[in-house]
Amino acid sequence: MSWSSSNYQAKLSGHQQSFLLIDLLLPLLSRENHSGVGYISIKRLS
Repeated sequence: MSWSSSNYQAKLSGHQQSFLLIDLLLPLLSRENHSGVGYISIKRLS
């Protein structure tokens, strides 16, 4: 029974790590996309 509980712990920590990565990456991606859109619209206007 110990192997299944340790396996569950490993899965849980893996999910938490991936969610942490997503939480860190999403703001960066959205910020880059917004700045890119702003740059494109400014370039188009000028």
